[in-house]
Amino acid sequence: MRSKRIPEKGDKAPTAAAALVQEIREIVRSARAKAFQAVNFAMVEAYWLIGKRIVQEEQKGRVRAEYGQQLIRVVSRQLTSEFGRGFSEANVWNFRQFYLVHPSEKILYALRRELSWTHNLLILGKCKRDEEQEFYLRVCRRERWSSRERSPERSSGGRF
Repeated sequence: MRSKRIPEKGDKAPTAAAALVQEIREIVRSARAKAFQAVNFAMVEAYWLIGKRIVQEEQKGRVRAEYGQQLIRVVSRQLTSEFGRGFSEANVWNFRQFYLVHPSEKILYALRRELSWTHNLLILGKCKRDEEQEFYLRVCRRERWSSRERSPERSSGGRF
């Protein structure tokens, strides 16, 4: 068994060790942030693509869908059965709505890089007008707000 070395006055070893540990902490935090960002990036894209496929299937080239509710229910049940949580009917409707609100792939790539799925859900759920959504998207990106720091109802009394 190794005995602990008791630092003596003027000993620089504890300071060097503390600095090393702090540097390692930063490496771990940075890696975790990158991993979170990569997962978020992939999931926002996946949800948009799911929404796109649902809209395409519903409409089959027509302007309006005929059987959306039934399709959403079937998709939700099958995906929940296979993948577990995250594919409730409400979530599948959100995927569909997300695509309908942001049908451009250029916008998608900006959104998935900069905003979490939670941000996008807040925007979809709280901002009814396109102008509100666009304003909130710009502010969140520019100010780098987390979804917990700001939501539409906390900004300017709920109005933009």
